Amino acid sequence: MYIACRDVIILRGYLDIKERRKQTIMNNIDDLVEIYECPLCGGAGILEEDCGSSYYVTCLECGCHSVNIDFKSDDDRLDAAKRTADLWNCGKVISMSPGE
Repeated sequence: MYIACRDVIILRGYLDIKERRKQTIMNNIDDLVEIYECPLCGGAGILEEDCGSSYYVTCLECGCHSVNIDFKSDDDRLDAAKRTADLWNCGKVISMSPGE
């Protein structure tokens, strides 16, 4: 009986550590992803989360934005943020300027 309880405590401790690691990644995702200036106007770009299921980058000056990259689980969250930032940093943006 003691061994079973000890195993449960060890497992719970492992799960708590894993959950804390996920929370740290989710809270500090902006620190883990580098966002360049807007490729159109040079304004500041910001990474935003849309309804807890996707990420996109938008310019605070002109309003252009990247596509939304969806994620299905917390494990995919960081990957989606990095992919979104890579598209933005490469200049793949959507603009609402006339003629587009």
